[in-house]
Amino acid sequence: MKIEYYQLNHPLDNCLVNYRSFPNVYVEGYIFKRNLIILISTIRCDNLDINNLPLLNFSSIFHMDPILEAQLHERIMKMVHPYPKMLPNFWDPTISKVVNVPVNSGTIRVIHYRPQYLISKRPVVVVPGWGVTPTGFRDMFEIFYNYIEFYYVETREKKSSRINHQHGSFSLEQNAVDIQTVLEYFNINERDFVLMGTCWGASIILYGLINHILQAPTYVLVDPMHRLQYPHWFLNMAPFIPVWLLWLLKPLLAYLKLRNHSLPTQRKRIIEFIHHADLWKWKKAAFQARNFELIGKVGQIQEEVFIFNATTDVIHDQRKYALIAQEIPNSHFFYMKVPEDLRERLIGLIGIEFAFTLSSTGYPNELVPYEKQIIR
Repeated sequence: MKIEYYQLNHPLDNCLVNYRSFPNVYVEGYIFKRNLIILISTIRCDNLDINNLPLLNFSSIFHMDPILEAQLHERIMKMVHPYPKMLPNFWDPTISKVVNVPVNSGTIRVIHYRPQYLISKRPVVVVPGWGVTPTGFRDMFEIFYNYIEFYYVETREKKSSRINHQHGSFSLEQNAVDIQTVLEYFNINERDFVLMGTCWGASIILYGLINHILQAPTYVLVDPMHRLQYPHWFLNMAPFIPVWLLWLLKPLLAYLKLRNHSLPTQRKRIIEFIHHADLWKWKKAAFQARNFELIGKVGQIQEEVFIFNATTDVIHDQRKYALIAQEIPNSHFFYMKVPEDLRERLIGLIGIEFAFTLSSTGYPNELVPYEKQIIR
C-alpha cells in the first residue's frame, strides 16, 4: 500500500476532503497527525471530484422529531402480523411462484408473490443485499403479506444461482443486466412498477442507472453501499485465496463480524449471512467489484431517485447515503429512524407506500414528513 501525506482543506468528518489535491485517489483509511493526514490510497476512481459540493449538516439531516419517530414506530407495529408463527414463508413454492430465470452463463432465482385479492396499484421488484437469504426479509414480507404483488430477485452471488464456474461473470454490469432480463422475462417492464434495492442491491441499481442498463418508472433505494465493504488488499488477493481456506476461516470471519454487533437481530442476520455463503461466487464477485465506487460517479444519473435510511452501524455509514443523494441532481433523501429490529419491516412499509401510489402521481404523501432537504 502506498502512503502519502496531504494537507486537509475540509473537516474529514464531513467526508469532503479537497479531492483536487490528489485526483483519482479515494480515501479509504486515515490517521490524523498534527495538521496532516496519512492516506492509504488503495482505490483509484475516475473523475472523483466533489469539492464543488457544499458541506452537509449531518446532525440536522439525521435528526428526527421524537413525536414523528413514535408515530412511525406505532404505524409499523399496527401492520405487524398478529400471529407471526402462522405467517407463511414467501419462498415456499406453495405460496409463491419460484422461477430460475435464464441469464448469461446460467440462471438466477426469482420469487414471485401475488396475493389472492390484489388491492395495490403496482408491483414492487426487490433486489436484496450481498449474500442475503430470503429468511432475512421475512419481516418485510410480514408487511407485504396479502397487500401487494412483489418479485424478489436473488443476484448471482447468492447460493440459489446456477452460474458457470469457469465462464460466468459476477461484475456489477452483469448483475444490472440480469435485473433488466428479469424485468423483461416477466413483462414487468411493460407495467408501472417500483424497482427497490437494499444495500448492495441498491448499489447495483445505481450502477445500472449510471451505465443506462436499467429502466423503471420508480427507483427506491435503501442504504445504498457506495463500495464493497471489504479491505481493498483482501479484494485484490481474492483470486489467490483457495476456497477450502475460506471455508476453514468461516468461524473466524463470523467472530470478526459478530464482535461489533450486540443486537440479536444483527447477530442472527450475520450468522445466516456467513452460513449460507457460496464462497467461490463471493470470491469472484468481490474481486470483480474491487474498484467499484459510487461517490463521484452518481452525479451522471438524471432519473428521479428516492433514497432512504433508518439505521447506522459499523458497516453502513449513513453519512454516505446523504452524500450519494447530494450528488444525484434529481434525488430525494428520507430519514426514517427505527430500531434495528424494525428495519426490514420499515422496508416493507416503504414498499407498500409506493405500491399504492402510481408513478404518474409522484411519491406518497405519507413519506413527505420524513424527507430531508439536501443542499447542492
